[in-house]
Amino acid sequence: MSEEFIKPVAYDEIAPRYDVARPVGRRDEGIWVDLASDFIDPNDTVLDLGCGNGRWIIPFAERLNCHGIGADNSLEMLRLAKNNDAHHLVQWSLQDAEYLSFQDNSFDAVWISHLLHLVQDPIAVTKECFRVLRQDGRILLRYTSLEDNLRMPERQFFPGLIGIDTRRIPPKENVTKWLTSAGFNIVSRAVCVQVYDSAIERLEKARMRVESGLTKLMDEQFRDGIEAFAQYVNEKGNETWLLNDNYVFTVGLKVAR
Repeated sequence: MSEEFIKPVAYDEIAPRYDVARPVGRRDEGIWVDLASDFIDPNDTVLDLGCGNGRWIIPFAERLNCHGIGADNSLEMLRLAKNNDAHHLVQWSLQDAEYLSFQDNSFDAVWISHLLHLVQDPIAVTKECFRVLRQDGRILLRYTSLEDNLRMPERQFFPGLIGIDTRRIPPKENVTKWLTSAGFNIVSRAVCVQVYDSAIERLEKARMRVESGLTKLMDEQFRDGIEAFAQYVNEKGNETWLLNDNYVFTVGLKVAR
């Protein structure tokens, strides 16, 4: 269990503005679908744990021809996901990531994007993933590490995020330990770059205040940060450091013990 666990984000509250504030462009969607395609085969049964609005499992089902199950602990996010699932390709399930109701050996792959830093016991989650995966099943993790998170531009304009990040965002080595402790063999790791179209796009996303760290700031801290961010963007424009974010993609394999 994390010694510095921070109260969970109230995703039911931010769900109404989530689609607008955290869209996934076709370019970025394509990056992750292509990466996942190396580990997800047609007709695989794939669990998206912490699926949110369905931003990943829906394109996986559409483009990789897999059987998708989206699981989340927020009813409002699941309602949003169902609305986004225009072709009804995905099954949706209310779940606690630390205590999954699925039977052993149910899935060929589990996809997790930006979840482990939000739970109280990350190892419990990875152990549950190991349990519900079939032999030779894969866990696919998409996340920002502490190292990369601290380099994000928001940390310059909202310095209060630094302390929050340090207490809750894992460094790469912790994620590796969580996976190997559950029994996984690490078979792939890559760093991928997602690019904003403009600094204004990044600023407007921050204004919506749906990034989990921003929800933890005091209102005054948030207002001051937005003002500083907007002033910098107005003066400097599209500097490269404002546009690029690094994400880690790590894959673990379930092998016989």
